Amino acid sequence: VFFEKNPDLKFDVIFIDGLHHYKQCQQDCINSIKLLNPGGIIFLHDLLPRCEMEQIIPQSYSTWSGDVWKVGLELSRSSNVDFRVCNIDHGLGILKLKNNNEYKNLNLEGSTFDEYLDAKKEFNIINSEEALDFIESD
Repeated sequence: VFFEKNPDLKFDVIFIDGLHHYKQCQQDCINSIKLLNPGGIIFLHDLLPRCEMEQIIPQSYSTWSGDVWKVGLELSRSSNVDFRVCNIDHGLGILKLKNNNEYKNLNLEGSTFDEYLDAKKEFNIINSEEALDFIESD
């Protein structure tokens, strides 16, 4: 609703951390891409659940990242994006857009934790120092 009411707003930095559900995070990411200024950056929280219980929907465990890792996989496979996941907290995604970028919707709603463990290999996982260098680079 926010994005519908404010279609002309543009941002340099957007941080996505909320419901922890794949479809909602996916929609937030797609909407944010449309509102990002050239050279801007999008951060996404909770992309690296440490165990299956942390990613189960609905929440049933005290520490919870939900299944937003699926958005991380989609971004890893998207066209003309520069995407990294910093291995801090529960995984902080860092997204930079290139010209003619295209979000790759993989329809991952039924994907399992075992699939996450396999897909995680595609994430460009970096440490905090590498993340700062990436954020500061053009």
